[in-house]
Amino acid sequence: MKTYAIRLMVAAAAVSTCFGDASDDTYEFFRDDFESAQPAQPNGDPVPLLGNGMLVGANVFDNSDVYLYNYFGFDAPNITGDGARFSNVATGEGGPDQGTQVLSVFSDYNNGGAHTAGDLVDANVYVEFVVEEADLGTTVNFVFDAKFGVFETGEIDGSSPPYDAEAEAFLKVLDPANNFQPYPNIQVVDATQFPATWTTYVLTLTIDPAWEGKILQAGFRNKTSNYAPSSMFYDNISLTSDRVVVPVTPPQILGTSWTEGEFRVDFFGKDGFEYTLWKGASIEGPYDEFVDTIDGFDSADFLSDTFASDPSGFYILSELEIPQ
Repeated sequence: MKTYAIRLMVAAAAVSTCFGDASDDTYEFFRDDFESAQPAQPNGDPVPLLGNGMLVGANVFDNSDVYLYNYFGFDAPNITGDGARFSNVATGEGGPDQGTQVLSVFSDYNNGGAHTAGDLVDANVYVEFVVEEADLGTTVNFVFDAKFGVFETGEIDGSSPPYDAEAEAFLKVLDPANNFQPYPNIQVVDATQFPATWTTYVLTLTIDPAWEGKILQAGFRNKTSNYAPSSMFYDNISLTSDRVVVPVTPPQILGTSWTEGEFRVDFFGKDGFEYTLWKGASIEGPYDEFVDTIDGFDSADFLSDTFASDPSGFYILSELEIPQ
């Protein structure tokens, strides 16, 4: 689903240039450099979250690597200190290309029962998407920067037979009809071999035509126990493909006006789309003041700000396809 927005700089009813999220030749499932994320917060209620759509979950095994149970599909946390689990935003770890904030991925230390018992916690931090018809036959690229964190390699205390801690980045497709088992085309890189300096990695997977409705998943995992250190650092993460992108056209603006305290934008609304007018504090935004919204019906329509006391202002008209 795409949203297109047109920016309107109203100065004596004049209109400036427009912009939007019209796509280039790369289809984008996910992208984040974590610079806009909130700093990691202490554990609390509500639980501090990354807020970018990343998910977490874990498979748990006994100390001889026999499967016990799992829990998956929770929003990725952003917790520091006591109660930290799975992930948070870290500072002071980036290089010239990573900026101020990066992603730290580690075990689920909130699962104290498993760690204390010596069970193996296979923690995952990931994004996932349903494979659609338009994805079939396309090539998916999972790109990220990574460096070795504070990770205890080697044999896990108490494992029997001896079991070495694991960490990896992965790109795979899961079959929901087969207990979410991955297809054998899984792509991985061994994170325990990451250098101490930032390096860029690319994992590539071609979507088989038989995978429609399956789950495309990309992310990071580690498997350890006994509260062993397990962090790895990641940044500049993207999941993209060469899927054909349908061109997006902006809303057709018919005109704007300001009269006696009312700003009005006339446009041609398309059936099946919702149109919303937002107001901003400056041309750079943020455009976070809701003004009005209507549904389109393949006809000329308008939205207005009836509290526009000043004949100059900054507005965005957004067009959002209504889910069917």
